[in-house]
Amino acid sequence: MNAELTGLRFNPKTTSGWTTGELRFGRTINLFLGPNGSGKTPALKGLPFALGHPIEFAPDIKEKCASVTLTASSDGKEYAIERQISGGFSVRITSSHEQPIIFAGEKEYSAWIVALFGLAPRKFATKDGTVAPPYASALVPMFWVDQDLGWKTLYSPLY
Repeated sequence: MNAELTGLRFNPKTTSGWTTGELRFGRTINLFLGPNGSGKTPALKGLPFALGHPIEFAPDIKEKCASVTLTASSDGKEYAIERQISGGFSVRITSSHEQPIIFAGEKEYSAWIVALFGLAPRKFATKDGTVAPPYASALVPMFWVDQDLGWKTLYSPLY
């Protein structure tokens, strides 16, 4: 399976809400460069958020934006993965090749993401010593470490 992330955009909450054009990703490396206040942090937070990671957006983003849409391609199919910013976990996946899929929980969504990227299903140990499936929030940190919290609040080594 050959999957890649291709773009990201924020969608407005109302007609006076904020939106962005689609940020298109390069095939190798992407650099976010700009002055303070230009939107680098929301863009960088939008990617792991759309993949299922529990990201906290700034109050102005939560007030003005309804959702984040991540586009991906896999085996010739294009997908739009839209996650709602407020109101609980809600992801809608659309593709011209399939009926829309709606996920109301991280477990089912994570299974879909793992399959999209062709990752082998594995079990992970949790902080309390139990075993869990590979939730997207456990896989996303390979792309993202929160600049304020680092790894401390969600992940720690087993002792």
